[in-house]
Amino acid sequence: RLKQIDFNGSFTYSSVVNIPISTGSIAVFPNPTGGLLTILTNDAQAGEYEIQIYSMYGQKMASYSGINAGKGTLHTIDLSSFGAGAYSVEIIMNGEKTVHKVIVIK
Repeated sequence: RLKQIDFNGSFTYSSVVNIPISTGSIAVFPNPTGGLLTILTNDAQAGEYEIQIYSMYGQKMASYSGINAGKGTLHTIDLSSFGAGAYSVEIIMNGEKTVHKVIVIK
C-alpha cells in the first residue's frame, strides 16, 4: 500500500496489492557450516546446473557444474578448505539464478 502526498498536503492511499515472493525451490544447508554444504532441489526440473561460490570480496572460490536429476536431488559441496567467513553461493539451474549467503565456521 502506498501513500501519495500532493504538493498541497492532501494525500491518498493506493489499494493493497499482494506481491508473491518466491522462497525458491532450492534449499542450502546447514548454515552455518563447518565443512559439508548440501544443496537440495525441492521442486526443480531435471536439467543442467552451475554452482559458483564467491568470497564476500567477489573472488570466485569454486565452480561446479553437472546434470540435475530433478526434484529431491542432493548436491554436496566440501567447504572445509575454505577459511572462516561469509560466502555467496550462486546457483543457476534451468536458466533461473538464486544466490544464498553461507557462513563457514571453524
